[in-house]
Amino acid sequence: RDIMEFPTALRVGLFLSCLLCHSCSELLSDKLRGSKPNFVVMFMDDTGWGDIGANWPETVETKHIDALAARGVRFYDFHAGASVCTPSRAALLTGRYGLRTGVTHNFGEGAAGGLPTNETVIPEFLKPVGYKTKMLGKWHLGQSKPFHPSYRGFDSYFGLPYSNDMGCIDVKCYNLPPQRNCSRPHHAWLEDIEEQTVAGRRKLGVPLYNCTTDCSDKANCSQVIIEQPVDLTTLDQRYGNEAVNFISNHKNEPFFLYIAFAHMHVPHAFEPRWNHSSPRNTIWGDTLMEVDNTVGRILKALNDSGVEDNTLVFLTADNGPWNVKCEYGGSQGPWSGDWQKLQGGGGATGKFTTWEGGHREVGIAAWPGKIKPGRVSDALASTLDFVPTITHLAGVNLPTDRAFDGMNLGPVLFDGKEEAHKTLYHPDGRGNLHVIRHGKYKAFYTTYAASPCGETDPFELNDDHGTRRRHETNHYPPIIFNLEADPQESSPIPFDPDLVATFDKLKADIYQSIGTTPRSKANYQSDWAKRGCCDPNHFACVCKKD
Repeated sequence: RDIMEFPTALRVGLFLSCLLCHSCSELLSDKLRGSKPNFVVMFMDDTGWGDIGANWPETVETKHIDALAARGVRFYDFHAGASVCTPSRAALLTGRYGLRTGVTHNFGEGAAGGLPTNETVIPEFLKPVGYKTKMLGKWHLGQSKPFHPSYRGFDSYFGLPYSNDMGCIDVKCYNLPPQRNCSRPHHAWLEDIEEQTVAGRRKLGVPLYNCTTDCSDKANCSQVIIEQPVDLTTLDQRYGNEAVNFISNHKNEPFFLYIAFAHMHVPHAFEPRWNHSSPRNTIWGDTLMEVDNTVGRILKALNDSGVEDNTLVFLTADNGPWNVKCEYGGSQGPWSGDWQKLQGGGGATGKFTTWEGGHREVGIAAWPGKIKPGRVSDALASTLDFVPTITHLAGVNLPTDRAFDGMNLGPVLFDGKEEAHKTLYHPDGRGNLHVIRHGKYKAFYTTYAASPCGETDPFELNDDHGTRRRHETNHYPPIIFNLEADPQESSPIPFDPDLVATFDKLKADIYQSIGTTPRSKANYQSDWAKRGCCDPNHFACVCKKD
């Protein structure tokens, strides 16, 4: 019958029912667009997939991280945007591969440049819509103006400009080889073979910055150093203090808090109370106990400030374990990269590599009342997805003048969907996208290894910016693994011409996209005068300020 034949009251009722049904059917991920929640991103360093108990039962030091996983969704198939420090951080903050941003390997402590300023990072998206922003921890995307985090949208910054091993340290700490001491006599520095190699390249103390204002309109925020070398035994505790205070001070306005921990990167150091705290009685375990405790403090602060129910929390890491550090490196879990070890010439398959152990990561997201607790997702996801997910929730439209490689995870997080990326590319230490994931399959057009435990290669031991590799071999056709059946990546599947054709097209597509859309170029030149120095009168710039 024609609806006009019904009485007016009935027609109105049918109309309202339709509206109600439409409202009920609207997906939560759509409803949350522009809701402006708070965001807390916790980014661990050199942490393997197996370094949280929720992923790997052998790990028993992460009760707070495991509790966070139980309160939200834990991703089984989550990946860093690269397998080494600098490009991984750039990928998280921009949502773009290194070949697009120009950031393909690590910046050294004497870097003249950094992440190009035409690349927009998360706080720069959020500040125009009213967010307060703070960064704690390791930046590693350039330390001089205009690359320093205080010029990149952060209202305040407390942390290290690069890795905690990129300089000398005066407190007791654990590394292989042992960390240089800033307080050794001047003649000892002059006698050091490496220090004599290139004039001006002596190791300075690792600096701790405390920038309390956005420096975008100021002349120089790059020398606001309060301690050099940083006291690593108190650093994690201080990160926790800064985070708790920031949350309390901004509980009535939207905020973005980015915490890039020094843990679990060597050298390991922690407060004395964590000595022998790990049930496994290892330095690695004690360090993990400390950072897990700090995660717990931050989560408690969200609850105590009454903002937990309006805060999306992400926890992940930049890359897998640094295997050459032996007992001071972490666990890859089952992702052992056996083909490389047994047939590819040997070597390690964690940090620096494109084997699963190098980039498959801890991936946790929690938001009470919005994300169903206790869920394990098989969706293929990445840190590249943080930018489109966060901007969607903040009501920010991504610019259309560039290509983004991440996707909005809202349907996975809030609607229970199990499909995210169909395809991911895993950059090597030069940014090349020669390893491709598609569904359950992973294709290697190039294989290589990092240095294993016991290696004495001074380049990787002192971090060669992630560009070196061992046993590099090009493959055509590519060798392909079925990760569902073979998580150890031990036995390539038999040659499949259709599958090879699919991967060939995927490889051609990404390179065509990169070649035909705007991309940036990073400056990797060195200017050793730009290194942060608290006291130029001291050979290693040692100082301490209140």
